[in-house]
Amino acid sequence: YDPYLGKRKRFVQRFAELLAREQLDVRWYAEMRADMDLELLGPMRDAGCASIDFGLETASPRVLEAIHKKITPEQASAFIHRCAELGIRVQAFSMLSLPDEREEDAKMTLRFIEDHWHLLTSSYMALTKIFPGTALERMARERGILPPDFRWYDRSVTYCTIQDPDNRVPVWREHLSDEFIHYVLERRHKLEYADRPFLAQVKDRMVPFATDWTPE
Repeated sequence: YDPYLGKRKRFVQRFAELLAREQLDVRWYAEMRADMDLELLGPMRDAGCASIDFGLETASPRVLEAIHKKITPEQASAFIHRCAELGIRVQAFSMLSLPDEREEDAKMTLRFIEDHWHLLTSSYMALTKIFPGTALERMARERGILPPDFRWYDRSVTYCTIQDPDNRVPVWREHLSDEFIHYVLERRHKLEYADRPFLAQVKDRMVPFATDWTPE
């Protein structure tokens, strides 16, 4: 597990070369950042890389800056397109209710996912959770997102009014209403039923897994 693997260009080049040279015929997946050197994707595919996950988080440039993500929506789009061209499955992870995020920002992320849905194998959108010892916790206390008497071990309190299987982990709630969050999550869920003919067209050049996935 190394989400910064793509930033270690020389290592990835050598790793791909060794796999190809030894003809091990293995299939593997990686987690990458969208700002990686896209020239690495070809050798990775040739060495058996079948799938890549990456964190989009948000498609709002303003919120990307607020969370110090250090990528741009344009980089994420180029990354997705290049993976699709090479037949590498790609899954995008995004988050909802991030610091400073307003409705127009969340709609940017939703539109980005919708515009790229035909190229994505899948996409996952999660509510932004606050965990102990993180920069987000410090920010939440400074902004009053967490109440002054908040205690991590008070199991009698729930913090999320949104349907959530883990509602004892506080969710970052700043500018988005429950109704709007429900709207975004439902609209995102409906994408699962959208036709994606592109994936069926490129299936022949996708790197196969041992038990392969078949687009509907």
